[in-house]
Amino acid sequence: MHREDKFHTWKHRRKQGMFIYVLHLFLLITCPILIGAFIGLFHYAEPSFVQTFFLDLPLYLLTIFFTVMTYSVLVWYAKEASFKRQLRNRAQQF
Repeated sequence: MHREDKFHTWKHRRKQGMFIYVLHLFLLITCPILIGAFIGLFHYAEPSFVQTFFLDLPLYLLTIFFTVMTYSVLVWYAKEASFKRQLRNRAQQF
């Protein structure tokens, strides 16, 4: 993707807001992790491990939630800083 395309794509996503972007990225990362964990659990795990897994599930979900949310917010701010830098460079060119 060219720099122009990335700039306009981010400009559009920016209008939707930080909450929508973070939620979208959160779901894109979390859903495959959870689906993979459950498939692996029921396909490959022994019955005693299944019970242990469900006892540890709240802690597992909480860890995933905070890790992915932190990552999503950091990505938002990094892309926002890049966008503002490109905006400044464009203003200086004209």
